[in-house]
Amino acid sequence: MPKAVDKHPQSRGVGNSLWNPNRSGIASYADPYSAIGEDAGNAGEQIREGILDVIKFFTGVDLTEFFDWLSGIFNNLNFGNLPTPEDLWSAVVSAFLDPLSGIADAIGKAFAGTPLDLGASATKFDVWNAISGLLGIGQSAGTAAATANTIAQRLQARIEAGEIPGGGGVYFTDPFAYGTAAHLPNPPYSLAGYGPGAGTYGPAKITSGSSGSADQSVLVWKGSGSADRTELYVDQSHPLSTNNGVVSAPFVKKAAHGGYTYLIGRAGAGHIRAAVGDDVAAIQVVSSGNTFTTAASVAITSGDGDVFEFWYGKQTDPTLLWLVRNGSPIIPAFSETTHTIGSGNREWGVGGFAKGLGGIAGQAAPARLGSITVADQGN
Repeated sequence: MPKAVDKHPQSRGVGNSLWNPNRSGIASYADPYSAIGEDAGNAGEQIREGILDVIKFFTGVDLTEFFDWLSGIFNNLNFGNLPTPEDLWSAVVSAFLDPLSGIADAIGKAFAGTPLDLGASATKFDVWNAISGLLGIGQSAGTAAATANTIAQRLQARIEAGEIPGGGGVYFTDPFAYGTAAHLPNPPYSLAGYGPGAGTYGPAKITSGSSGSADQSVLVWKGSGSADRTELYVDQSHPLSTNNGVVSAPFVKKAAHGGYTYLIGRAGAGHIRAAVGDDVAAIQVVSSGNTFTTAASVAITSGDGDVFEFWYGKQTDPTLLWLVRNGSPIIPAFSETTHTIGSGNREWGVGGFAKGLGGIAGQAAPARLGSITVADQGN
């Protein structure tokens, strides 16, 4: 009779198969947990390699180095000897979060509501990038973004104010929570209006708070007639303490074609301002009633929910002006030397221009604003 051949020894625990309790690495059958652990580790390693290969094939992302780094932290990590959640968290904190502790602390102080001196632990740009990334600045639109963007602008203002030596920087946010009215209140605002149109730029409550939530208010154009109209507000109660500032606002609804929104700085004997329309933006100087566009108008594609920031002045050069949209400059810094800089020109404001539609009743309105924020800044 021919000699029998065992074609499937692995199924009967022969050699070093998974079913043999005496295979290498296992002292005896009396230690089944070690056998299970080794088997899970070996199987897990193959699964891990297969998963990484699939991820790399379909996405092009190679996570092998990350896994090797993680393995180095936990001494030959495998799926049969996983670290505890506490060990994993401690390792991640020590590797990633401890170096960012200055940023985390700075964010906490910013929320606390005081001007923030970052010291050497982190730059204000690190902190602001962290905050804006968490809140998704510029990624949302409409009224849903207004509250988050207002909070973010207030935090940024506190950070900027904290950069002023001695912590003496000024910051102020107005959420326009005045109820519905034709104009912003005086005080703190002084109104200058001109043009034959009869529209007004005033506050309006658009939602009523409930269950502990706050009311939602905006600054909105209340159209009237078919002619052009401009209304400018200057806040005379919260002047900045330095010559360098930033005025910012979330645009809940962008301007209609032909309408403009003005973010005003260095008000006193004239002012400077960013003029933002629906498809164009510029920086202007207003002096003796005349308006001069000092930066060539740039084409933009604005959207509901955009955040615009008008920056003026740096420590090294107070004549520099620039405009930022959703965190990115759209008008780079340039020097403007014709306007007045000094202690008599530290007020700020907001305004709008509505374009009359001629023979058609109505006006092309400026943007609807969720808030206005101003701060000294120490760039």
